[in-house]
Amino acid sequence: MIKLTDEQKVFLREKFENAEEMISSDDINDILDPLDDLILEEGYDDDWEFNDTGRKYQKIYDDIYWDNRRN
Repeated sequence: MIKLTDEQKVFLREKFENAEEMISSDDINDILDPLDDLILEEGYDDDWEFNDTGRKYQKIYDDIYWDNRRN
């Protein structure tokens, strides 16, 4: 099972209709891939610089990635 904080679970539930499937998955890419798509859709300004939303989403992405990396 993927390690997620309660805050990350709330975020996923707010943003994705299939959040429960994502949360219960054993494959980290089931979360990171859709989150990456969301960052691309909402996270950049017209000059392709991160906006505030993008920085927030990228932090969530990074935290999930690093908390679940395999050593």
